[in-house]
Amino acid sequence: MKIPTAYSSSRAMNFNRRRLSAGWAAWIFALALCVLPCASSAKSLFYQPQTTDESLTVQDWEKQLSAAREAGYTAIILQWMQYGDVTFYNSEIVKRISQAPSSKSFDFWVGLFMPDDYYNVMEDQEQAKYYYIDKVLNRSTSLLAIIDLYGLNQQFRIKGWYLPLEISSSYLRAEERMQILARLKEWRESVAKPVGLSYFVGYQNNLAQSERDVADLSAHGFTTFFQRSNGIIQKNDAETLFPDLDCNTFVVTEAFEEIQAGQFIASNHLPVMNSCHNQAVFSLRYLPFSRFQQR
Repeated sequence: MKIPTAYSSSRAMNFNRRRLSAGWAAWIFALALCVLPCASSAKSLFYQPQTTDESLTVQDWEKQLSAAREAGYTAIILQWMQYGDVTFYNSEIVKRISQAPSSKSFDFWVGLFMPDDYYNVMEDQEQAKYYYIDKVLNRSTSLLAIIDLYGLNQQFRIKGWYLPLEISSSYLRAEERMQILARLKEWRESVAKPVGLSYFVGYQNNLAQSERDVADLSAHGFTTFFQRSNGIIQKNDAETLFPDLDCNTFVVTEAFEEIQAGQFIASNHLPVMNSCHNQAVFSLRYLPFSRFQQR
């Protein structure tokens, strides 16, 4: 299966895009990123591996990683090492990233398994979620062993693992919420390194419930990546909530703008972080020094 080059969704990214969708390869990629100094304590940058990126050379990766470092980024989040049946831990993409000299100056969060039907399942209100999430976590456990066999622990300075699953209160239905959180906690405790997990505020989410969800995920040992959702047309309460979150939370700022439903362009209006939180930007593909726009 070939992964298309872009996302299509009514929410923020996917990281906050709900599913991969063909047809947006011609996105515009120019923007000014964080022209003013960022007040957050650390800056991380998301990169979604896609099969179309195999044409990038080691030199391409060196140029954009060096530019990212000069722009103040200190960590890269490789969003997944497997998407559906497509694997990246054994790809030329990951190999070339590791061969770029500037990669040695970054910490890496290495993403694990992302099923290609995740959003369809999680948004189906008639379908139970616990056994599905349990299956996905088991696949991620298997993937950890494979990643070790392929030597990624030696190729990258791995700060932690990243579960590509996105969690929202609408996914944590009352009858399954505690069971799902307990399974996530059990999985987290089985892994030595830090583990990142994304959270988004849905359009109809209860704000107090979202705050409890983030607090519970943090209490269970996860590093929470909270999606600010600044890039989407239909606003939610994320902007209201994130300033009150624990300072150890990563706040994800989107470097794109939804110009109409399901259509996105790079944005030159990336808001400055004036808070104590770590900042994570979505994503490398949109930034002015990105090499993807030339391919």
